[in-house]
Amino acid sequence: RKLENTSAAGIAMTLRLLLRILQGSSFSNAAVHRHLLFRQLIPLHQPNSMVLWRDQTCLLELYHEPLVQCMAVLLQKHTEWIPLTIQALLSGADIWSPGSNTPKIVLLLHQIDTFVSMGNNNNTEIWKP
Repeated sequence: RKLENTSAAGIAMTLRLLLRILQGSSFSNAAVHRHLLFRQLIPLHQPNSMVLWRDQTCLLELYHEPLVQCMAVLLQKHTEWIPLTIQALLSGADIWSPGSNTPKIVLLLHQIDTFVSMGNNNNTEIWKP
């Protein structure tokens, strides 16, 4: 008998609180934002397990929406980081290996599409080398 994976309990609530703080703050320290994005938020994409295998719900799905919202707030302030963020998501997620987590791949592809759209809407120069 398999038990429900609850290792992500509390992450969604914490991210919603962080989102409120980011939205309400005029604080714009690029070093702090960069650390938050690349050292705290992007690593939250690493879990590759399921909540319950039979339901095909990946662990990331439990907190993915507020995670993307927090990242989007930071990327709206620093659009030049969008390509680096996408690169970090694609390289660090280990989604292309055999037997990978299909629901997680779908979430990540949707997230990447969202960030590409943000970059196209705000500044097409970020895609030039």
